[in-house]
Order: sequence, then C-alpha cells, then structure tokens
Amino acid sequence: ELMIQVCFQYLGSLPLALKAIRMHDSWMNSASGYDLVADAPELVFARATAICHLACVMEGVDAPLETLASLATSLSVGLHGDEVSQEDVATEARTLVLSSNSAPSIACWISSFCGRFDVATHSKFAGQLQKLEYNACVMAWLFALDVPASPDQLPRKTALGSFMLALLIMRIVPLDALKPQWLRDEGWNWLLTRLRAKQHQGHASAFPQSLGLHIFVPVLECVTKTSLEEVCADAATVGCVCLE
Repeated sequence: ELMIQVCFQYLGSLPLALKAIRMHDSWMNSASGYDLVADAPELVFARATAICHLACVMEGVDAPLETLASLATSLSVGLHGDEVSQEDVATEARTLVLSSNSAPSIACWISSFCGRFDVATHSKFAGQLQKLEYNACVMAWLFALDVPASPDQLPRKTALGSFMLALLIMRIVPLDALKPQWLRDEGWNWLLTRLRAKQHQGHASAFPQSLGLHIFVPVLECVTKTSLEEVCADAATVGCVCLE
C-alpha cells in the first residue's frame, strides 16, 4: 500500500506502482533475517520511497531523491512520524541492492572502491562520497537484473564499471578524456550522450570540480589495481545495459 501511495502521489502511475510492489515482494523473499516491518513511520516510508525511486530509475523516469524524500516526509509526518531525509532513502536503497541476486559481493566491491578513493584523494570528495556509492550501486543493480554473474562477468568487473560510471555521472572525471580502444566511435558517442543526460539531471553547483586526467589515472589505478583501459571497458559494458 505504501508503494502505491508514493508512486501515485508522485507520478500517478499504476505501472510504476505495480513494479514497485514486485520489487518489494522480491526484497521480502531475498532479505532473510532482515526486519522489513518497522514500527517507525519514517523508516517504513524511507523503505517504500527507496523502492519507488529504484522503480523510477528502471523505467527511465526522473525522480529526484530530494523530491521523493520530501513526499515521504509529508506522509510520515501525517502518521506522527519524523522527517525522511535523502540519506535515509539512499541507505534503504543500498539495502535493497545488497539483497538482490549476486549484488552483495558487487556492493562490497563498490564500497571498497569508494573507501579507497576517499583515502587516495585525501577526502577531497567526502561530501559526495555517499552519493557516489549510491549511484554506483544503482548502476550495478540495474545491470545485475539483466546480466547474471559468470566467468566472463564477475562481480568485481560489474562493480568496477559501475564505480567508473558513477564517477563520470558526478563529473569527478571529464567525460571526453576516456574511451576504451575496442569500442567504436558511435558506441562511445552514444554512451557519452546518455551520461551527459544523467549529469544534467542534477544541478551544476552540486558537483565538485573534476580531477585532471593526469591526477585521476594514477588515483584510479591505485584504487582499483586495474588499468584505465580495463576500467573504461567495464564501464562501457555496464553502461550499454543500464543506460539503455
């Protein structure tokens, strides 16, 4: 009922509401040992809103966390609950990612990469770290829904590609400086177009200054223990699925 309420109040969309309910059912079935029934209204609505947001992402519908968190707060307060913050929603979304098929090891890799990146950049992007991890987890979750883990697509490769896409979406590294050699020009141009569309969904002032490539490359290779070419190739593999 909460997913239907959130989806209908924000978008008036029955298909999105039904998708959210299916995601909730999958979460209930996979998250063994995790208490999905909460007494506090703010936690219930944070979870419902996280599912709604991921459903919107899957359908390519613009659903900013700020707007959804505000809606969730109004619903929570109406039931004598507390405010629902963007961080609350992001935390619950990461929990959903962790409970998805093959996602736990992917999410652990992403968390590790983000932690190492914070250390390697001397916390220059500490204020964006949670958003970076969240974006990477969303990319990985969307990819894992369509492409199962295999010897050719191990969780670490999915995490690497998702982490790189998140760095690009958040403008921490300039888009035009990167291209895997095996990807044809039209494929890379398509990926750049989709990434720029993702970038434009946020406010320019909310993003930090990009790292120069001469700084970014050694940082990335130190954080991932992988060459720039390989990371870009993994990003293209993930992006061609989850940005379609």
